[in-house]
Amino acid sequence: MKYRHLVIHFLEALIVCLSVAIVFTFLQPDSHAVCTDLHIEIADSALCQYVNQTDIEDMLDEQGLELVGIPTDSIDCYQIEQLLLTNDMIKDVNSFKSVDDALHIRVTQRVPRYRIAGKENYYVDTDRRIMPINPRNAIYMPVVTGDIDSVMATGELYDFVDYIDSDAFWGNQIEQIVMKEDGRIFIVPRIGSGIVILGTLNNYQEKLNRLHRFYTGVMQKNGWPTYKTIDLQYKNQVICRK
Repeated sequence: MKYRHLVIHFLEALIVCLSVAIVFTFLQPDSHAVCTDLHIEIADSALCQYVNQTDIEDMLDEQGLELVGIPTDSIDCYQIEQLLLTNDMIKDVNSFKSVDDALHIRVTQRVPRYRIAGKENYYVDTDRRIMPINPRNAIYMPVVTGDIDSVMATGELYDFVDYIDSDAFWGNQIEQIVMKEDGRIFIVPRIGSGIVILGTLNNYQEKLNRLHRFYTGVMQKNGWPTYKTIDLQYKNQVICRK
């Protein structure tokens, strides 16, 4: 009986060892395997297409990276990722080889938050970085016109635009933002003819709250008379000029 148990334990151990050996053999890369296919995925491509599959393929072709049909162990995924990240429209790249010897490349696009239109035209993305205009993909977003440097565009002005566009009332009320050379902000509303003079961005939330009370109180009761300007530059005042 004892001998029988020893034989059973030996056979069980042998089966386990063989199983591990088989699995290990299958997990080892085949030095003769070649890349069978290339799968390119563009994240959020339904929302915007600042880059597409053809762009990625063209970048690879320009560097002579003919990937399908070459040995998989010669494919450097890190090299591919670093190459694609040189495209200003790309935020992140993840590439990997699957068990069927296909190469997968997943590209995450940069997302613009608003647009600067003036002597220079560019987007500011959601990471507060400057990104170039892509004429191939025109989408609606807040626009600020004026001669605006990158420090202002990615700092104080970004906070202002983000505040407006994230607010249900102001996001629907404001058509355009203009920054003058002296740094003052002018707002073109969707409703009414009066250009809003915000002044500097100091205390802009308080100024907009003051304008909101004026819109929802005085103007809703008395109608929307034609004003040339609505001035918020002076503390606790809304000065309208016809």
